[in-house]
Amino acid sequence: MRGLRRWKSGRSFRRWLRFSVISSPEEAMMWGGLLLVLTVSVACITAKKARQGCQSIKMDMCRDAGYRRTKFPNRLGHRKQDHAANDAQYHLLDVIINGECSAHFKTLACLLYAPPCDNLEDDTGLPVYPCRSLCRAAKDDCLPWLEANGYRWPRIFNCSQFPDRREEKCNGHVERTSAQSFTGTCETITIPLCADVSYSTAGYPNHLGQGSQEAASLDAHMFFPLVKVQCSPHLKEFVCGMYAPPCDSQRNAPPLRPCRSLCQAARSGCEDWMSKFGFRWPGSLECDLLPTVGEEEDCFGHVPTLPPPTYPPAEGKCEDITIPYCQNLQYGKTRFPHAREDILDQQEASREIEHLFMTHFGPDCSPHLRQFVCHMYAPPCGSDEIPQLPCRSLCEAVRAECMERSWPESLNCNYLPPDDEAPCVGIVEPTEAPPSVSPSELLDRILRDYDRRLRPDTGPTTVNIGMTLRRILALNTKNALLTLHTWINMEWKDKRLIYGNTGVRRLEISVRYLWMPDIFLISGVKAEEMPLPLTTEASIFSDGTVRYVVPWTFTVPCRKRSESDWDCRVVFQSWNKPADEIALSPVEHFLDAEEYNGGLQWNVQSVSADRLITNVRDEADKSRLIFTLVVAKHVSEI
Repeated sequence: MRGLRRWKSGRSFRRWLRFSVISSPEEAMMWGGLLLVLTVSVACITAKKARQGCQSIKMDMCRDAGYRRTKFPNRLGHRKQDHAANDAQYHLLDVIINGECSAHFKTLACLLYAPPCDNLEDDTGLPVYPCRSLCRAAKDDCLPWLEANGYRWPRIFNCSQFPDRREEKCNGHVERTSAQSFTGTCETITIPLCADVSYSTAGYPNHLGQGSQEAASLDAHMFFPLVKVQCSPHLKEFVCGMYAPPCDSQRNAPPLRPCRSLCQAARSGCEDWMSKFGFRWPGSLECDLLPTVGEEEDCFGHVPTLPPPTYPPAEGKCEDITIPYCQNLQYGKTRFPHAREDILDQQEASREIEHLFMTHFGPDCSPHLRQFVCHMYAPPCGSDEIPQLPCRSLCEAVRAECMERSWPESLNCNYLPPDDEAPCVGIVEPTEAPPSVSPSELLDRILRDYDRRLRPDTGPTTVNIGMTLRRILALNTKNALLTLHTWINMEWKDKRLIYGNTGVRRLEISVRYLWMPDIFLISGVKAEEMPLPLTTEASIFSDGTVRYVVPWTFTVPCRKRSESDWDCRVVFQSWNKPADEIALSPVEHFLDAEEYNGGLQWNVQSVSADRLITNVRDEADKSRLIFTLVVAKHVSEI
């Protein structure tokens, strides 16, 4: 037993072997076999250690992912499979996989949630991430399905966070090329919004999976108001590039997609305008999904980053500032002419300031307005010859807070220097910044003693209503009924919800926690369409303004005016509250008829709004708001 115990020590065995004498071939074969067994045993132990952590896949969504064993922890921090299966996003991933929207989505989800046991590892010993190309391929395929079924792209799959195969190791690369043959059709463009783009034919199905111009036109038309107000010079090119992509039938190649830089230029110019009225940039038009210049996939419409502006040597001399709005600044002199070559003197600058900012926007729309305006129109006259213009960030902040309809192209923020690239004036915050607070803490605070059963005011509560027509779905000329899809924008003030300057621009909250006006469509012809839908969230702003934007599809009666014209009325009224409690008022900038044009068959010639107080015997007087639409057939339809 002592001898056996000693031989368990490798050192003792080697010492014994060194001084042993092998006396016969049989003895040599015996010891050689023993050495082989020992070598194989050591190799098996080493391999077993290397496989530690590997386990059979038990997660339902990854049982047929193309491999049978996985290894934890994964890149999401899950240390066990049951942790991953109980993740908050897991159910949504399972729904998307069962929806079969993409052949790549399951691969993407399983590489992240249950990476294969033999997966590559990075320097930290964790599995490498899925490739960015795999994520984009899955997202491209699934976004139309997600939007059609009321889902959003899972937030954990932010494609920009995944590596590019050319830059670092990743798993699951997908080749994306436009060299494959095109099996769709090239058609002459008939979409009204895209009638004057630089090309004449479009390829279908388009980049959003729409198979016809009729379907694409209805969705593209929702951008008509944005194109009209010129929030970005790149918006029309981008929108048409997605909904009516340029097609070359001779090349027989799929239509090119817009470049990511074109999307970013369009989005940066218009997203603030959209959010001000409660709209979000569509997930199907996510810029990160689009190719960049230099990738394997070609694209069109690249917008180069503008270099910092260069200024010619200043001419003229410093002069005292005489513009009334720019008196008592930290500087008192300016120089004309300056970088705004269209403004020749202070009198002209003062007139434009009065027109744009005092009348159009209002002087109190932003705490940074005066700082921006005066540095733009009367920059300080310094010792150097470069005018100290506002920084791009200051312009964008004022634009987001003040823009009601359109932002002048002459004040395009992209033309101003970034904060870190040229001398410029940035946002000057108060010396004592307000304490930071999270949106959830703010909501808890303002709702602590809030009673949603009570109206905001002791006097009448004014509810401003705007109606944006998205589509005319049908005009039944036999029964004189108009069916239309709209977005309704409502605003009112609730002083109980004021939260002041906390650094939070707005709060999003379910309407079930708020007082809501009992607005009814009293001109509706279907009972189920008459109550205001309470299906989306409301926005609360720091001054107590509540904004509620909701889609509303309904049918209203019309009256024939002529052979081709119809007069249709959309009438809103509080159901229970009298006029001295709820007063309805129109939002004026929703009354531009041109914003309603672009339908395939019907055209809105004019729209107006009237307020009146009902006078019905034995009933309390009520405030009523009437939108009148004059609808006519397109000339080509007559």
